[in-house]
Amino acid sequence: MRLRGTLEDLLADAALAEHEAEDAWLEVVLTDPLLPARPMERLRARFPQVLVLQHAPEGELSPATVARDRIRGRTDLQVLEAFVTDVRGEAPTGDEVPLLQGAAESVHRGGDDG
Repeated sequence: MRLRGTLEDLLADAALAEHEAEDAWLEVVLTDPLLPARPMERLRARFPQVLVLQHAPEGELSPATVARDRIRGRTDLQVLEAFVTDVRGEAPTGDEVPLLQGAAESVHRGGDDG
């Protein structure tokens, strides 16, 4: 089943209660102008079987504008940590953070450590 709407609308819509069951596999298309924080985590709190999450904002914003706004003012490590959290639904572990930091530093050095 495909659900489409803003994150807040999907989380608040009582008519979607039937999709909260463990056997209700979902594809969700978020239409928020900017991708909300931790969307998969928040959706899965209500709909445990979200398999696919897409962001298709309505309006005039381009993907580049959305991406630029989401990372503005963040360090490279913060961007990487947010990416892992968005994709996996949970923050990087203590063992993973140094690996992400090393990746960010390697990019800045412009070299290949391998």
